[in-house]
Amino acid sequence: MDKNSPSLSRKYHNKVPIAFRCDNSRDLNRIPSDLNDFPIYGGLFRKIVIKTKPLRFLDSIKITPIYDSLKSNGRLNIIGKVNSKYVDTLHRQEYIIKGSLLNKDSVLISFNFSFHKDEFNISIDSINNLKLWSPSNPFLYDLKLSLSYDNKNSDSLLFRIGFRYFKFLKNGPFYLNGSRLLLKGVHLHEDHSGVGAAVPYEIHEKEIKMIKKMGANFIRLAHYQQSEEVLNLCDKYGLLVWEEVPWSRGGLGGTIHKNNIIEFLSKMIEQHYNHVSIIIWGLGNEIDLTGDFNYNNKDSIKTFLSYLNRFAKQKDPYRMTAIRRCDFAKYIPDIYSPSIWSGWYNGTYRDYEKVIKKRFYEVNHFIHAEWGVGSLYGRHSTDPYLNENDSLLHGSGEEKSYSQLFDKGEMRYSKDGDWSETYACDLVDWYLHTIEQWNWFTGALYWSFKDFATPLRENNPIPHVNLKGIVQRDLTPKEIYYVFQSHWAEEPVLHIYGHTWKNRWYDKLTDSIPIKVYSNCKAVELFVNGKSKGLKNFDINKFPASGFEWKLKCRPGNYFIKAIGHTESEEILVDSINFSLIEKNWGKPIKFKIHKEKISDDILLVKVELVDKKGKICYDARNIVTFDIAGKGELIKNLGTVNGSKKIELANGVAEIYIKLNKGRSVVAVMSKVLKLCL
Repeated sequence: MDKNSPSLSRKYHNKVPIAFRCDNSRDLNRIPSDLNDFPIYGGLFRKIVIKTKPLRFLDSIKITPIYDSLKSNGRLNIIGKVNSKYVDTLHRQEYIIKGSLLNKDSVLISFNFSFHKDEFNISIDSINNLKLWSPSNPFLYDLKLSLSYDNKNSDSLLFRIGFRYFKFLKNGPFYLNGSRLLLKGVHLHEDHSGVGAAVPYEIHEKEIKMIKKMGANFIRLAHYQQSEEVLNLCDKYGLLVWEEVPWSRGGLGGTIHKNNIIEFLSKMIEQHYNHVSIIIWGLGNEIDLTGDFNYNNKDSIKTFLSYLNRFAKQKDPYRMTAIRRCDFAKYIPDIYSPSIWSGWYNGTYRDYEKVIKKRFYEVNHFIHAEWGVGSLYGRHSTDPYLNENDSLLHGSGEEKSYSQLFDKGEMRYSKDGDWSETYACDLVDWYLHTIEQWNWFTGALYWSFKDFATPLRENNPIPHVNLKGIVQRDLTPKEIYYVFQSHWAEEPVLHIYGHTWKNRWYDKLTDSIPIKVYSNCKAVELFVNGKSKGLKNFDINKFPASGFEWKLKCRPGNYFIKAIGHTESEEILVDSINFSLIEKNWGKPIKFKIHKEKISDDILLVKVELVDKKGKICYDARNIVTFDIAGKGELIKNLGTVNGSKKIELANGVAEIYIKLNKGRSVVAVMSKVLKLCL
């Protein structure tokens, strides 16, 4: 839960002692389960705020703005109570609440309400001239409430609220404020490089701004109630929200376990009810995956989930409920998402349309939550594809219990692919190009916006990091960020693929290599070493890159590539890259070369290259390397990034890490199986 607000009233020597005891040792009844694919952090990682309250103060405020599209006006319901438990209230006084709804600096409405009980219920009807909140125009009103009694002001609160209405059509799309809106979503964990779950406000805001700039309008806060700060930012910048209770994996236990789930759901709805951005309360994730409890009673899970669904509806009848991945309970919540990963955990990405059309009509309201692809920043490939004619590769597109493993099951890209940004861009491009042609579709949410830490996945290219992010764990954009922009962003975008691919190669059987430009411009012209290779027009029906692909003949040399984009408003965009093109003629990798680059007086960047006996870099090498250091210096490690990880796979034959010298001498070692230790 986001908040726990104990009363600090007992004094000792006129002071209030405060102590915190934190314990994240294994407890099967605690949620979320330790079996999850994300860390269960211990300690305090959100803000601690001590507030002084008056003897009588406003509490448990629940604000419901409702817009009537037929009357084109709105109404406002405000319920709450006066907390006066430290006051003798045998002789109740008259309370007065003064309120005002402000449109920036002008007052839209004002009201007074008097009452004698601690609870109050205020309704204001027929509010005219309202501006509706939406992702494209996240208009918020200020609602000010002040409490007084006995002619004295006692408390005042300020809320930022919005008016909007929405509907999920049965077996159809989503409508917001009367217009169809394709839900373009991502997921976000509370995790960041170097700080774990203790994410500061500045990083939260940067995340939300990047998500908006990418063109998304929807976010699933996985898999737990997140900070009030995040919800405030979603309200402010315009992101629709699916927020969920942390019942994720582990199965269903007894009374204590169930009560914990109910309490978390209750607190989440109570604490975040007033956020206009929230449209869905999530009741669970992957609740069919057991392990904490020695049984998997489907009937018990369905019975309990039905109770949760009714409970959520009683606390908030204005929003929808949803779960992801539990097929035997898919009819219980309002919205359901199966686990579909065509082209990653199962099948090929070209299977996606077939799989979605099969599952879409099985429930009344369908959203595809969690699709994606793992990629290592800076790894590129001239041939990222498996043999897609192999029948072992084709399947239902749905994730299986062993899909995340590297040593079990049928051929699949998560196990047998190269984890390159090249393949990732093609998969994302195909999904988006396909979805945008479906006028009947609700929407989908990519997993995940950021790479994030996990206690699992020790065999990933960066061990214990889920690498499906659109950006690295430190928010450095991967190439797929620009693919999303080319499909989703309102602002013009132009990006040539492969800014980090400085050395490209070809073999003797290859005649040409592709140059892809991801853009939403109406037309793009490509120049190679100053010569035009032609102008192409944007066409969403074409793949890849909406038609912005050129072929470059394979001739060794240095290349300067420039793209010029033309927008509908005649704006000109320019992007350029440099790279060398070489023939693939290196031999077996036998040793490492180490280079160093001074970043500052006390920071070095150490770069290691895997070479053959002639010293040629083996650009297709993917060996696992481990860095170590002796002396006064220290590795800047455990960041979960390509230059902040002690153990990592090579990206195109190269790996690097930063070192803090601590004003002394050090020896750096690079180790890999089979190869010699390099110092």
